[in-house]
Amino acid sequence: MVVVFLGTCTNDGTGEKNCFDFTVDGVRQGGDDGIIQEQEADSDFAISFAYLVTDLAAGTHTVNLQWKTSGGTLTMYAGAGTASFDLHPSIYAFEI
Repeated sequence: MVVVFLGTCTNDGTGEKNCFDFTVDGVRQGGDDGIIQEQEADSDFAISFAYLVTDLAAGTHTVNLQWKTSGGTLTMYAGAGTASFDLHPSIYAFEI
């Protein structure tokens, strides 16, 4: 399975480390600090990753996005319907 994520976030802190990961059937894929880390400078930032999950049995699986931050408040834009904030995150999981 390949999992792809695209999103736009902000953190109200300065220089905070923002880590992104996902689970498949409750099992984290990236470890302690996730698949990708971004250190922002008090501004909006785009985050994206593509990750190959191997050794999965055929059938239905549950994929959940997770994130953590070293401080501040991490916000993901999700279609607020207002100018500059009407951004829609996307996550795709597909078998190859």
